[in-house]
Amino acid sequence: MARGQGKKNQAKSESDDKMIEQNKPNDDIDSNNLLEEEDDETLLNTCLLIVDFILEYCSGFEKIELLNLQKINLVSIRTCRYRNQIVKIQAPTLEHLSYSGSLSQDLDVVECLNLKSLNLSYVTISDRFLQNLICRSKLLESLILLEVSLEMFNFYRSPSLKILKIQDSEGIRVIDAPNLVSLEYMGNQIPILEIATASRQLKASKIVFRCYNDNVNADWFCKLRMFLSNWISWCHVTLCFLISNEINWEDLRLSHRFANPKPKVDVLNVSFSALNWECPTFVDALLWSCRPRKLNLDSASEESESLSS
Repeated sequence: MARGQGKKNQAKSESDDKMIEQNKPNDDIDSNNLLEEEDDETLLNTCLLIVDFILEYCSGFEKIELLNLQKINLVSIRTCRYRNQIVKIQAPTLEHLSYSGSLSQDLDVVECLNLKSLNLSYVTISDRFLQNLICRSKLLESLILLEVSLEMFNFYRSPSLKILKIQDSEGIRVIDAPNLVSLEYMGNQIPILEIATASRQLKASKIVFRCYNDNVNADWFCKLRMFLSNWISWCHVTLCFLISNEINWEDLRLSHRFANPKPKVDVLNVSFSALNWECPTFVDALLWSCRPRKLNLDSASEESESLSS
C-alpha cells in the first residue's frame, strides 16, 4: 500500500510540475504588443479598488477608459501628442486629475463632481468644455493651465477656487474667484485679463512677462500699468527683456492723464540680457508703470542692483 501510494504521489507531483511549467509567465513577452492587443478593451475593468492611476506616453493604447472605479482618487494621464488617444473617465470619487494631450475632443470626463484639483497641459480645448467641467466641479480648489489654447474664456462662478496658475495659455479674459488665495501668470505678452470680484484673501500673486521683442515702447508701459491697476496688489512682478530702449517720456505723461489708479507692486524683478545704462527713461517707465516698493535690476553684463522706491 505504501509503495502504491508513493507512485501515485510521484505521478501527482510530475503532473503538478507540468501544470506549473505551462502556467509559468513568459519573460520574453513584449508589453507593447500586449497593449496593442487590448486597445479596444476597457482599461482596469477588474481593478475596481484602485486609488491612484498614472499613465505616461503609452502609445499602445488607442482608447483609455476608467469606468466605475469605486476608490479612485488621483488620475494622471500623458498621452502621445501626435497620436489620437481617446480618454474617458467616469469616477465620482475622483479628486485630482492631470491630463496632457492634444485635443479636448479626445477627453471625456463625466460624473467627477468631487474634483478638487485640475491640471491641463499642452491641449487645445473649447471654452464650453472647460466651463462645463469647472461648473460641475463645485469643490474645485486648484486649477493649473500650461500651454492651453482657448478662444475666449471667462472664469464665472468659481467660489471654491483658491489656486490658479496660468502659463503660456491665451484666451482667458475674466476671473471671477472671490476666494482666490494664490495667483500665478506667465506669458509672452500682457493679457487682456480682468477680475470680476476682488479677492481679499489673495496672499500670493506672481506674474512673469517675457518681453522678447522690439515693441516695448510707451504704449506697452501704459498697457502694463493698466493691467496691474486692475488688481488690488501684486506680490511679485517679473519682467524679462532682451534689450532696453529709450522711452518717449512725453507720451507717458500724456497717458498719465487717463491712467487707472496707481498699481501696487511689492517687488519688481527686472532682468536684461544686456542692460543699456544710457537709457534712463526705460527705468523711469518701469517705475511709473509698476510703482514697486522694491526694484531689483539684473543684467547679464552688469552686477545686480537693488533699488528702493
